[in-house]
Amino acid sequence: MLNRIFILICYGIIFYTSLPAQSAKRDTLWARLTFIRDSSKSSTADDLKLLTEIEAETKQNSYRYDSSHTFLLTQIGTLYSRQGDFLKAVQYYRQAIDLIRANYSSPQVNPDYLVFNYYCLNKMYDSLNRVSEMIEAIDSCITIAGKRKVVNIYRLAAIYKKMVYLFDIGDYNTCADYAIVCEILGKQYAQGHDKKKYDDGMLFASSSLLWNVNAQLTLNNYGLAESLLNRKIEESKKSGLRYDLGTIYSQLAIVQVAKGNFKKALAFYNEAFDAARKEGQNISCRGILNNIGNFYLKHDKNTALALVYFNKALKLVNKDNVNVAYNSVETLNILANIGDVFVQKGVYDSALIYFQLAFDQIKPGINETELLRGRFDEFASQKKIEYLTSLLLDKGDALLLLYRSTGKMNDIKEAVRIYKVTDQFLDRIKAEQSDIQSKLFWRGDSRRLYEHAIEACYAYRNTGDAFYFFEKSRAVLLNDELDEHRWMGEEDILKQSQIKRKILQLKIASDGMDQGSTQYREIQNELFTYRRELDRLVNIIKDRDPLYYQSYIDKKVVTIPEVCKNLLSDHQGLVEIFSGDSAVYIFTIRAGATDFTKLSKFTFDSLSQRYKYLISNPAILNSKFPEFIRLSNQLYRLIFGDLKLAKGRVFISPDGQYFPYEALVTSNQGDKVNYFLYDYAVTYTYSAKYLMNHCINKTDSPTKPF
Repeated sequence: MLNRIFILICYGIIFYTSLPAQSAKRDTLWARLTFIRDSSKSSTADDLKLLTEIEAETKQNSYRYDSSHTFLLTQIGTLYSRQGDFLKAVQYYRQAIDLIRANYSSPQVNPDYLVFNYYCLNKMYDSLNRVSEMIEAIDSCITIAGKRKVVNIYRLAAIYKKMVYLFDIGDYNTCADYAIVCEILGKQYAQGHDKKKYDDGMLFASSSLLWNVNAQLTLNNYGLAESLLNRKIEESKKSGLRYDLGTIYSQLAIVQVAKGNFKKALAFYNEAFDAARKEGQNISCRGILNNIGNFYLKHDKNTALALVYFNKALKLVNKDNVNVAYNSVETLNILANIGDVFVQKGVYDSALIYFQLAFDQIKPGINETELLRGRFDEFASQKKIEYLTSLLLDKGDALLLLYRSTGKMNDIKEAVRIYKVTDQFLDRIKAEQSDIQSKLFWRGDSRRLYEHAIEACYAYRNTGDAFYFFEKSRAVLLNDELDEHRWMGEEDILKQSQIKRKILQLKIASDGMDQGSTQYREIQNELFTYRRELDRLVNIIKDRDPLYYQSYIDKKVVTIPEVCKNLLSDHQGLVEIFSGDSAVYIFTIRAGATDFTKLSKFTFDSLSQRYKYLISNPAILNSKFPEFIRLSNQLYRLIFGDLKLAKGRVFISPDGQYFPYEALVTSNQGDKVNYFLYDYAVTYTYSAKYLMNHCINKTDSPTKPF
């Protein structure tokens, strides 16, 4: 997408026009620079030698702090970038930026040139694979362009690039926000009679809409995705512009799969492949074949046909050198999917071989542990990071299934190790995300991870790691918010609250509004500004308190001995429940002992649902009291029957079906009914960590008179 525009931006300099009047010396300098720029016969090396000599001269002259000098520094930076000396290029772009900032209010310097220089700087950091600095340069480009109300190709390209980056790191909701603004600005840029600006602006607008659809599909917002696609098709009919037909048909296929219209989905996939092949988009073709294979694997359970399509996708050669990174990550996903085929067939050795081949696409010989040890920049440069998380989860699941097949203890231990690495990897992804909806999306992967990890721990009675996964599964977003607030001052919390409230108000105001209206565009621009301000506040806190970010990466999980020491001094036990898709697990910590049990999901759900139904309606409860006594006692014995929990105060951290434990019947002898309440005082909690935070806060805070 947008390769033609990016090639233009990266390798062909678009120079400044309408400079202010200069002195004779400035005119001479400008003339020399323009001559070099326009000369078709000059070489980069010769031009660079000449410009560095001119730059040395300007340091001795009084006219160095103006637009002509900025132009000179920028042009030197660009020539160094053409030679592949990106560090030198960074040095000169930085000098140009510093010069403009130091003379920001001077009439001889145009602040709008900052937009161009920051965009160039981001390209250099990208080439150096310095992701954090690249994003910082992009953010500066976007912020300055927004404040200056500049709508040019660089602002569009910067927003577009940040949008794609957000998708790649899994911040899908924020990606959608950027896509909306990029589409609006693309259409604004296209207004007028300049055909090139029209084509470029509409290309940005069209591509941004499709990235919005990508984000909505990933977030499972299929209705919204279909609505956006229908709007896209209508706009294409009106304008006569038919961009990215392959992508559109492929996205429509995903919508149909979600609806269960499998025949229609396959028809769209075939249309998508034909359109992409006609346009020569080999990477799109590979992705479509991969999606068809995935369809047969997951929905049709046809491993043979799935393997045919995966191998077709693998053999298709990409001829587009601009999209090398996307080609590599698509290969990673194809190889991982082939691994999943062999998992379904029960051929686990072959599956693990293909999973390693998938890892090799990142770096030959790398594995999950090395991936986690690397800097965030290293795996943030990977495209579509959800492919990596799926690969990690699939490898762990393969080892769990291998253990079921062979009973070898090493396989189950390795599965638990990989689940733990995957959990830490997900923490690193989440640390880079600012939007709550994106974080909620990743809870889906986490839930699958925790259930399988707890199942694996149960298989060989690994209570230490089991409690780790129990704790990590509980009130994750709440604990994130609490961690975040611990590193914020009162003023920071107040600012964030005000901005979040304003964002919510604007979102409510824009719901149902005509997306083509001026008012809608204004609200989206205002929303975008507030969201960026929210990101800026978080970044300030990160910079001010390095431990803030580290607290996300090195999340301290409460251990069993810590629970015994800090929580059970005045309580008899902690009971945590994890309700998975196939089983319910109970973890109990008491003084000097732990219990880890597995319950039937069907029995637990059916008893608890009937129990809640009876207890929530006094009339029904009175009329069916004997049934309530029987059900309540069955539920008590199911959960607590084998536990030697001493009477007294207990913590309970529920999951799945929520109900009052106090009303459970512990025994029934004739007319004498004993309730849980008679023997236990219950304290409900989100997690042990939540309680530990509370204890720490109480201990750390100075005592005040009542």
